[in-house]
Amino acid sequence: KHGVAAKILLASSFASVLVDVCDKLPFFLHLFGGSGAGKTVGLMLAASVWANPAIGKYIHNFNSTQVAQELSAGFVNSMPLLLDELQIIKDRKSFDDIIYQLSQGEGRLRGQKTGGLQKTMTWKNCILTTGENPIASEISGAGAMNRVIEIDCKDMKIFKDPVGAVEFLKDNYGFAGRLFVEWLQDEKNKDKVKTMQKQYQDILSYCDTTDKQASSASLILTADTIITEMFFNNEDILSVEELSEFLLSKKAVSINDRA
Repeated sequence: KHGVAAKILLASSFASVLVDVCDKLPFFLHLFGGSGAGKTVGLMLAASVWANPAIGKYIHNFNSTQVAQELSAGFVNSMPLLLDELQIIKDRKSFDDIIYQLSQGEGRLRGQKTGGLQKTMTWKNCILTTGENPIASEISGAGAMNRVIEIDCKDMKIFKDPVGAVEFLKDNYGFAGRLFVEWLQDEKNKDKVKTMQKQYQDILSYCDTTDKQASSASLILTADTIITEMFFNNEDILSVEELSEFLLSKKAVSINDRA
């Protein structure tokens, strides 16, 4: 289990730019558990694909308004939105609101003081979050639970040497994302991505999970397959079994069954 969470985080960061290519909806990947698991370092790993991973640079916390979160999502657009420390929000209902709001991929329609409408922000990406508690709860709607893949970190250490990982990431960032996007510019590669995503979704449809969960997971597996080939010499690929362990069953999502 050691390292599986890191693999999923890294793959999800790359998968963010495949959401639009495969015409899928934005989705959440949430890591939760006590202090010391390495969740924030994991978020830094995901950030390092695209930008400076230092906290407060590309990564922000949940201590922001709904408008600010929409603007941030619209700004990163296809790149992942990274939010740390969910527990800053005290109201459980707000969690569901955030999930619905950000997974729609479109900001709220707002008027201007001078009349007319403000420009509406749009995005198609993956939202990576961390916190001490799960983002979805027993009272969450099926739609909210469906859009989130959660990883419980309470019994795992994501990194063997988190301090060493932070030092390495602060010195090496922003290269892999650029290479990945350059590779994606080729139409043949886009077709390859779409075919691979559909194959993974077909495989995941045989698991006891929902279509939305399978869709999100298929993007992560597709991204992992490509980056393993591009950067890691086909070593240590993320398997369907490893990821499906974190997917919700149809029964767990159904609000009737939970009731």
